[in-house]
Amino acid sequence: MSPGGMIVQVGDRTTVLDHAGGQRHELPVGARSLADHITAAHDPPHAADLTNALGLVADHLDDILIVAPGLLTPTDVAITGEHAIQLARVERGSIDLGSAVRLRRDEIDEVFRTVATEPRADRRHNPGLDANYVDAIVGTCCVVLAIIRRLELDDVAVIDEPHDRGAA
Repeated sequence: MSPGGMIVQVGDRTTVLDHAGGQRHELPVGARSLADHITAAHDPPHAADLTNALGLVADHLDDILIVAPGLLTPTDVAITGEHAIQLARVERGSIDLGSAVRLRRDEIDEVFRTVATEPRADRRHNPGLDANYVDAIVGTCCVVLAIIRRLELDDVAVIDEPHDRGAA
């Protein structure tokens, strides 16, 4: 990780932020916990539920930024974990990602607009999406997009390697 870098591990119930400066913070939301609320009541999810999910992640991130303002200016951000890999696969339309994947903010926005507006039956047909992540991909998009927007990032790297401190 670069000196000003940060690794974001999106888990099922939490999201862990590891800053190169040695700071570690945990958001109490993850891909599946958000998806449980977003996709359970409506298929496809309602816009208000998606907005609330994005706001919840941003609010938790703001709480961390109060005590760790240095996280506001990461020079390089990588996302990792199976949820991040699924996001990259859906964006690329393939399970084969290659060695270095960078996702631009507009690409993640596009995946979000696609999966968030599709009924579950249609969402499951997205190339690259594992059937076990049909609902979780919506939560993943909310987590990653909220972080990108709040930190004003242009892109993120996706790394397909286990991180030493995992998210639950």
